[in-house]
Amino acid sequence: MKLKYHLLNEFGVNTSKDQTEHSHNGEVDADGDGKTTTCESCSEEHVHKIFQWLVQPAEGHTHNLKE
Repeated sequence: MKLKYHLLNEFGVNTSKDQTEHSHNGEVDADGDGKTTTCESCSEEHVHKIFQWLVQPAEGHTHNLKE
């Protein structure tokens, strides 16, 4: 899968808050595989795996990557 440059920023990738009221920063490789590394406004710290540019479920919810 090709690198999706429009999803990357100086910190890696970011997720949207969606309906969870929190977001994540994360790191991915050129294939879009990686994980979230920090959680903003989380009530409980947790990590989401990112597989081929899709954030995987954790703690009963998922997120979308910010465009």
